[in-house]
Amino acid sequence: MHRAITIVAVGFALAAPVAAAQNEPPRLVNYVDRFSSELPGTSTARHTETDLGDPTDPEAKPKAVSHVHVELAPGTVVDTAAVPRCEASDPELMAAGAEACPADSRVGQGVFDFDTGFPGENRHLVSDVALFNAKDELVFLATQRGPGTRVVVRGQLSNGNELDVEVPPIPGTPPDGAADTAEVLDVVERPGYITTPRTCPAGGEWTNRVTYTFRDGVVQSFSTTTPCRRPEATQRLSVSGLPKGCVRKRLRARVNVVSAATLRSVDLRVDGRRLKRVRQYRFAADVPVRSLRRGRHRLTVVARTETGTMKRSARFRRC
Repeated sequence: MHRAITIVAVGFALAAPVAAAQNEPPRLVNYVDRFSSELPGTSTARHTETDLGDPTDPEAKPKAVSHVHVELAPGTVVDTAAVPRCEASDPELMAAGAEACPADSRVGQGVFDFDTGFPGENRHLVSDVALFNAKDELVFLATQRGPGTRVVVRGQLSNGNELDVEVPPIPGTPPDGAADTAEVLDVVERPGYITTPRTCPAGGEWTNRVTYTFRDGVVQSFSTTTPCRRPEATQRLSVSGLPKGCVRKRLRARVNVVSAATLRSVDLRVDGRRLKRVRQYRFAADVPVRSLRRGRHRLTVVARTETGTMKRSARFRRC
């Protein structure tokens, strides 16, 4: 399940394999790993696709992998404390499956295809994979389609941006183990779980590195990049519609948010009390003036985006 590790390898895009060890051609045929966000310092979802093959014979079984090490782009953070954790043991996961973990500890899903090398219709084993968050770990629960056999693999997270996975042989396969040939994996966006680096490099791309150790002793490394887009320097929040004189019956505030970053929420408050929460860049809202005491009041708008918070306040007087 070597490619499962790439789920947390934050910052990958289209793969660009580097020179392979032992002068062999790259065994990674296709490698896609993209963020849902290209903005620095933001929570992000991830999508990965990986295909391995035998560079000397496309029809042959690929070489099996024993270990995967991922070094994320500097500044990338995977925080296992940001979302609930699954504390189930391997035997509990194998017995109960996904139900052994809290539903909100699940951080992704995918599909693995393994090549056993056996002839005939049983050559390929397809498994559905559920990804769970654990303390300093990413847990892969693979359930084989058909017999329902479960396998648990735990990736170890360290230094905030590295992941190591020991890939065990698949039960019932040849001594060298089944070889992963194709994977599709998705990690959902959870606030604070995977965060892109806070800055864009000079070249405008984040670069990660993954190293595969195959069971025949060959070690190969691959580098991938994903674009980093600097948010526009101009971010504005404006509030209009407040009259200069006193208000007796009706006040309609108009809010306008200008930002290249994704909008999280906009709060409209009067004297600290929230009247409205929306996720709109532009909207109008009526303030319940009649319910306010006579005198001066403060209208406050707080807009939260992926890159920060903007705040504007204005005073008005109730007649």
